[in-house]
Amino acid sequence: MDGSRPRWTAVAVTPSAGGEEIRLDDGCGGGGRYPYAWLRNNCRCSSCASGETGFRKQVIRDFQFRPVPDRFEIISDDVLYVKWDDSHVSTYDLQWLLERNFNEGQERREYQQIKWTAESFSTMLRSFKYENVIKSDEVLLQWLETLAIYGISIIKSCGLEHDRIKELAARVAFLKRTHYGKTFRVEAKDDATNLAYRSTYLQLHTDLPYYEYTPGVILLHCIIQPESSGGENEVTDGLFVCERLKEINPNRYKALSTIPVRWIDHGHDNGYNFHNIHHAPVIW
Repeated sequence: MDGSRPRWTAVAVTPSAGGEEIRLDDGCGGGGRYPYAWLRNNCRCSSCASGETGFRKQVIRDFQFRPVPDRFEIISDDVLYVKWDDSHVSTYDLQWLLERNFNEGQERREYQQIKWTAESFSTMLRSFKYENVIKSDEVLLQWLETLAIYGISIIKSCGLEHDRIKELAARVAFLKRTHYGKTFRVEAKDDATNLAYRSTYLQLHTDLPYYEYTPGVILLHCIIQPESSGGENEVTDGLFVCERLKEINPNRYKALSTIPVRWIDHGHDNGYNFHNIHHAPVIW
């Protein structure tokens, strides 16, 4: 074995929380812990999982919830071999296991949301170039991490083509269709039934609260900036507002987060009428 590679060992332990598990150790402070039941349920053999999709083929009513390994060892330097008490054999790639270990604080990568205020907004706000987000997976990840942590960012140099939002969304997931369509133009209309389509001031608000499944991210593409006054954007951090309200007036916070209210949007757009109603608390 190459001396520069970790020398893995596997041991069976019974943690204080109960249950039994296999712990892997690379001899350099790295490794992971894996409960027996989890290992058996995640066997990757052709009898237990689909090779094409990775989906489990095991039937839950037939699953042995307290499996016990008869024997296990590290083979080929990078594979955990386990023979269970029912004679079933499982093998696991060590790298695959390390990406799924149960060590405290390492079960999965979570981003800590950071609150911001008007005073910290200018130093918090990050900008990205459209071309870089489209062409670079590294920049795409940076942009998504920024959204997860701060909830907002700016993408510059998008051009004036109307399909740029569709191209950007396609890099991540899919567009959610609403009664306004998958995408829509926000511009002044004489017969508008939505305040967004009027030239008057639009106060702070949450978009599309009348849907049970609201979009996780709203993309706004500024194509025309009027030379006259108006057209500015106002944003605030809803997380900061909610936590601040909870501190200074917990009773009002409780009311807003537990009492359902009606969210309504009715009118006409794209040639047809709509009337949406959804019941949910203001904070949810």
